[in-house]
Amino acid sequence: TLQGVGIATRRRAGMPGVYVGEAKIAALGLKVKGACSYHGVSLNVDMDLVPFAGINPCGYAGMAVTSMAECGVLLSVAAVKPLLATSLQASLPANVAAVPAPYGENAADVAA
Repeated sequence: TLQGVGIATRRRAGMPGVYVGEAKIAALGLKVKGACSYHGVSLNVDMDLVPFAGINPCGYAGMAVTSMAECGVLLSVAAVKPLLATSLQASLPANVAAVPAPYGENAADVAA
């Protein structure tokens, strides 16, 4: 998604997330424990980054945080949502839709 709008990103060895230089701009997390999955996606689009100075982002003291707006890409969250959804979907295996829903849920319930 970020590379598609002209933001050069990279990984940092041993660090979770997506970075622009040394600053974190995005993260994707997935944990499976027992029969439950926990997941989350974050992408800093255009937000006040000042509160990050008062915390340790992802538990790392002094970690810099940036956003698409700080990188010069001025898009709304509404405009970024379909770009991110398309990027995530393209990165999934082609057969992921064929995996049966757990506990008897149907696809309509999961999609809602």
